[in-house]
Amino acid sequence: MDWDHGDYIMRGGPVKSYSVGATPEWSIGYPQAVFFYPEEQASVKLDISTVTISMAYRNDMERLHFRIVFDS
Repeated sequence: MDWDHGDYIMRGGPVKSYSVGATPEWSIGYPQAVFFYPEEQASVKLDISTVTISMAYRNDMERLHFRIVFDS
């Protein structure tokens, strides 16, 4: 999964192809696609009124496009 934050992109997810019923092999740094912002960005306070989440599988069914948009 790619998290696009404008000035940087964080990547996580399986490290190689997998099949149905098999256990995926995850990047050791991001086993659950949980990320922490750099300290200077984590301390920024946001005034958010709308969150838009959209997901779409790609044709190969191994990639998922996931986008979160924060609108104030």
